[in-house]
Amino acid sequence: MITPVHTNSPFVAVEPGGGADGEALVSKLRLSGLRVTAPRVALLHALSGAGQPLTIDQLFSRTGDQTCDLVTIYRTMAAFERSGVVYRNGFSARGAVLFSIDRGGDRKYPLLCKGAAVAEELDDESSRELRDTIDRIKDRLRARGYGELYHSVEFFAAAPAATVAV
Repeated sequence: MITPVHTNSPFVAVEPGGGADGEALVSKLRLSGLRVTAPRVALLHALSGAGQPLTIDQLFSRTGDQTCDLVTIYRTMAAFERSGVVYRNGFSARGAVLFSIDRGGDRKYPLLCKGAAVAEELDDESSRELRDTIDRIKDRLRARGYGELYHSVEFFAAAPAATVAV
């Protein structure tokens, strides 16, 4: 069944409450050359509002089957990745790919805690230090003739013990 949510209209409105972030997400789609559709906007809103990298299944849970089906999410995330709208941000504890919105230079790296469903991100200072190191390595590889470079970095750890209030 096709519903109005599944429109391919280039005039899809930003969801209410999207605000400046919603407009920025729609602008990102347009700048990347992708059509602005309700499912694409919904997926970007879900990623943006999560505060952590998400898997395809988590995106499906957050957007609901009335917005788009799993096949649409897989295809959309592949298109987003090719266009630079999102990037792979490691893998979940179950091995599923984690996605984050590519907001330019503020890329963060995942910290996956054993036994936890939540993927944290490294703090700003650690992420900045890691990005600087990766940039130097990429520069060396480019100087040696390599192109189309990409990378994947992730950390795994046992979560710190919760402190007990005395």
